[in-house]
Amino acid sequence: MKKVVLSLIGILLVIGCGENEGWVRIWLIDSPPPQDVEAIYLRIFGVGVRNLGGDAITVDANINEYDIVMGTLGGMGIVIAVDKIKPGNYTSILIALTEIHLVRRNGELDTLILSEGSPLKYEIPQDFTIYKDKITQIFIDFDASKSINWETQPYTLTPIFRAFEGSTLGAIRGKVTDSTGAPIKFAVCKAVNSTDTFTTLSTPDSGKYYLIAKKGTYNITSYLEGYTSDTSYSVEIGDSTLKGYNFVLRKEY
Repeated sequence: MKKVVLSLIGILLVIGCGENEGWVRIWLIDSPPPQDVEAIYLRIFGVGVRNLGGDAITVDANINEYDIVMGTLGGMGIVIAVDKIKPGNYTSILIALTEIHLVRRNGELDTLILSEGSPLKYEIPQDFTIYKDKITQIFIDFDASKSINWETQPYTLTPIFRAFEGSTLGAIRGKVTDSTGAPIKFAVCKAVNSTDTFTTLSTPDSGKYYLIAKKGTYNITSYLEGYTSDTSYSVEIGDSTLKGYNFVLRKEY
């Protein structure tokens, strides 16, 4: 493990910041895994960015483990790195993973390993600008359902990431209940248009969801195995968070 960490530090060159600094905050959000997956413990051992000149800057070189199912439940996301960096233009996000991760499925804890040929380090294209004394938010979307092969044992991981600059995103929120008004947990809430799809899950305590999506017009739906819904919304996601878009799911008999 030590050898891997030192390798990352060698690749993510630390460039010193002067007094004129801005901030970058990097979030991890998750497209939900299959319904019977309770936790995915993703181990990250470094996060960085690359500037327009091609230099790599370390934002966080620590080894951290994140439960991306519970940590992103409801759509709020997990902060995986935050630091001061020089103002300027940047072109990509750098993220490094350990080889072995963990999954809890149907109450059983299992190993999740990087698939053969998958690298430890990933560069995710995304142009963004750092401004003096301001925070720039970057969101990394990890697609668990497409990244993990659930048919192998141990499970194998071929990571699929995409990144978004925070100002390009908006959000919609509401709650999911049954016909009695009781909250429904882990219902999938999905925003779909002709070019993109964003998903999240409702929380187990209140059935609330918070769905982050790129700005645009979407069809918003919610579903869960064993339930039906006759509700959908056509919405324009923009700068302000849309509120009160609730779903009632009815039990199938």
